[in-house]
Amino acid sequence: MSVGIFEAKNRLSELCEKVALTGEPLLIRRRGEPLVRIMPLPAGEEQGSVWSTVKESAAKYGPLDEDWSVPDRSHGDLRESPL
Repeated sequence: MSVGIFEAKNRLSELCEKVALTGEPLLIRRRGEPLVRIMPLPAGEEQGSVWSTVKESAAKYGPLDEDWSVPDRSHGDLRESPL
């Protein structure tokens, strides 16, 4: 099965359900040329959580040496007014 990218954008949820139920891959095309393929997950394979990714990273690279936090991104008051 294949669809154009515009149709895929508008019907993504429905198309993903169909791929999951039928097991048939979906080819998405742009201007008639193949762009990407959506494939069902193999049976028994489940998506890991972010915490499993953190554990894998710690196992591969070692634990974080120090505490850290996400920087504050609300710099609205620090910016100059464009007017």
